[in-house]
Amino acid sequence: MKNLFYFLLVMGSLLITSCGDEEGCTDPTSENFNSGAIFDDGSCTTYNRTQFYADYLGEFRCSEQVFIDRLDNDSLMFSISEPVEIESAFAVILTLIIDQIPVDLDGIIDGNTLIIDDTLPNFTLPDFPVDGVSTTVNIIGLGNAVFSDDRQTMEGPLTLRLEFTDGSGFIEDTCTLIGTRQ
Repeated sequence: MKNLFYFLLVMGSLLITSCGDEEGCTDPTSENFNSGAIFDDGSCTTYNRTQFYADYLGEFRCSEQVFIDRLDNDSLMFSISEPVEIESAFAVILTLIIDQIPVDLDGIIDGNTLIIDDTLPNFTLPDFPVDGVSTTVNIIGLGNAVFSDDRQTMEGPLTLRLEFTDGSGFIEDTCTLIGTRQ
């Protein structure tokens, strides 16, 4: 009788553990977070967005060529860096140089993808659209770029929209941002 009791106890434990109590990483800020995991198995890897922090040499391939005169595509440098105020474990800044003026767009890193969705209100562009004239615009950046597995190159679409704050309209172009870590 005692052996039967132990047998039933062991079988009951096996049935309970096999009913979907998945082990894995339960930390949502980890790179290998498992949303189905109930029990943390110690496999969490620390999220490291700093692996993408770097200067990149690349180019914009734009469909409408709106910004082509404002960018030096032969030596376009841009960077990904840490924001001054960290809002989340995934936040980064993409800095583009347009007409020798740094434009900082907030973004996030999600796995191997840089996602930009930011608006810079009341941004003054000197000598835009013509020399000698300063224009105030709202700069809107939307897009994403995927990093290679070795994190040395990235590529993806980025839409830049400049809305004139005087209400006279906007200009917009969707460009493929390509970069190689320097």
